Amino acid sequence: MIAATYERICNETGRLSSTEIGEVWEAQTKTQVGSSAMPQKRNPINGERAVANCHLVRGLVPVMQGLMVVAHERDMSVTAAEWLLVPQAFILLDGGMSLARRILENLQVDPARMTQNLALTQGGIVAEVVMYGLGWKMGRGEAHEATMKMARQAHAEHKALIDVMLKTEEVAKILTRAEMEALVTPENYLGVAGAVVDRVIAHAREQLKAKA
Repeated sequence: MIAATYERICNETGRLSSTEIGEVWEAQTKTQVGSSAMPQKRNPINGERAVANCHLVRGLVPVMQGLMVVAHERDMSVTAAEWLLVPQAFILLDGGMSLARRILENLQVDPARMTQNLALTQGGIVAEVVMYGLGWKMGRGEAHEATMKMARQAHAEHKALIDVMLKTEEVAKILTRAEMEALVTPENYLGVAGAVVDRVIAHAREQLKAKA
């Protein structure tokens, strides 16, 4: 479970560093080569190595499960396999976690690119909250149908969702422009995410202090 969690984190930071997304990337040392063939690249080298380690740890799971099936009083064919498997799992996991820590402690973040990516669909990304906003006024079913039509129209005509909303009579008569703008602003749709993250960080700091 630990290996899968770190693999997920390192996979995500790697994908988010792709040219097409470009929201985060690993910090690189002066001696680190981005790519042996393409000097302009900033490959997520540490993440790729961490993921490889985590792959191997997860690959040991079925072997360990297989060692549960034994004959009589459990002979050395099982114990000897454990002697190899358990240390190997810890060594691989330690390597993966060390690499992940190196990534996360020095993670480079581009908030401007994040904002730019959020705007790619011109409001389509927050169609869900638009639907909920309308749902309070016209009911969930009708709001879903209306939002789906507006989102599809905005996409087909390459328009911002709010422009379509303003020209949709059934929506314009129950929502003001200010209310529409609030609904299509991604920053307003974070919910309790910030509070949850703050709690996790506070908890982690408490654990570190307790161990110090």
